[in-house]
Amino acid sequence: MKKWTDDTLTLTEQYISEHDPVKSPEEMFISFEEIVKVQKQFKRYYKREGKIDITMKKSKQNLARRKVFIKWYVAKHYKKNLEDCVKDLTVILFVSESTIYTALFNYR
Repeated sequence: MKKWTDDTLTLTEQYISEHDPVKSPEEMFISFEEIVKVQKQFKRYYKREGKIDITMKKSKQNLARRKVFIKWYVAKHYKKNLEDCVKDLTVILFVSESTIYTALFNYR
């Protein structure tokens, strides 16, 4: 688990230096906690209403942030098995399992 944590911190610091120099890694992780809460709320709303279609723009910054988020989520929920984390992330981020594994293991 130490490797995941070290990789996540390094990746986060790299993201911050390139895209958001006013945030600290801790602030970024706190914002991720909020994202998870909001996504869970959205999932409940979506189930209830069932009529929203959302598409997200893919920019380099969004892709880098998503990669940091994925690694952070897996590190934070290390007690779950990886398959469960991947399933959670597909719901939270609206992406495929393949996209999650690519972010985790640098297949691109």
